Amino acid sequence: MKRYQIRKDYLKTLTALYVENDRETRRSFEHLLMPHLGTVISADNGTQALELFQALHPDIVITDIQMPVMDGLTMAQRIREHDESVPIIVVTAFEQTDYLIRSIEIGVERYVVKPVMLDRMLDALLYCADRIYMERQLQHLALHDPLTELPNRTLLEDRLKMACAAADRNDGQLALFFIDLDKFKAINDALGHHAGDQVLQEIGRRLKGMFRSVDTVCRLSGDEFVVVLTGIRDQHDVNSSATKLLEAIHGPIKIDSLGLTITASIGVALYPQDGHDMDSLLRSADRKMYRAKALGGDHFCQKLD
Repeated sequence: MKRYQIRKDYLKTLTALYVENDRETRRSFEHLLMPHLGTVISADNGTQALELFQALHPDIVITDIQMPVMDGLTMAQRIREHDESVPIIVVTAFEQTDYLIRSIEIGVERYVVKPVMLDRMLDALLYCADRIYMERQLQHLALHDPLTELPNRTLLEDRLKMACAAADRNDGQLALFFIDLDKFKAINDALGHHAGDQVLQEIGRRLKGMFRSVDTVCRLSGDEFVVVLTGIRDQHDVNSSATKLLEAIHGPIKIDSLGLTITASIGVALYPQDGHDMDSLLRSADRKMYRAKALGGDHFCQKLD
């Protein structure tokens, strides 16, 4: 029952493209669907629907088969050529074997026969919502650190490539901050890994709360974090951001009844001066981070002597 409710709630966040050439049927069914979905987009033929799909990328497609200009199954096949995963629900008044076989070959999720009862369509929609939810959860797990929910190395590489491309287009630069917590092993040894995990989660929350959505905060591994900051104009921006990072990390963290003070060492690499890809930027920032740590920690370093 709980999973059913989760699916119903999740369905209300999704967008469906509904394709039906009969105006009255389309309006009537739109009215029935709207309370159960986030958004309903409608089209009256396959050609129009294909254009809407390519422009708006709906989460689910619901289509009649027999329509002018382009029939529903041809449209579904074209959609599959663009997106192999989007769930498609086929609606038809004709229980013809060739329609069913072709639907199976295309890979539609559900085949609903007219007259369509709301409960049948809702069952089909909930099935699609469940599949979308599970696929997105798996994708999220593949791209995020399970402890802090921050992007992991894989997602960092993807976002860094996009940020570098944007910097090239705008003749700009970006900064990569490599952050390593000072003496973190002592926390794990003295208080246990559960306390260490709480520290990492809190540091992750603080770092994430400091920056814009266009910037990236990543947990690389262990007690290592990376921040990619776009729109860097000058050295003042670098120094200001690094100082704010140190101050945010330094704030007291309460673990059970204990108040811990954490410091960090930060190495800074600039694109394109210090490297043109993630590996070279990380190597540059890593070397500078160790230089900051050699100075006693709670420092940042951008240049090596």
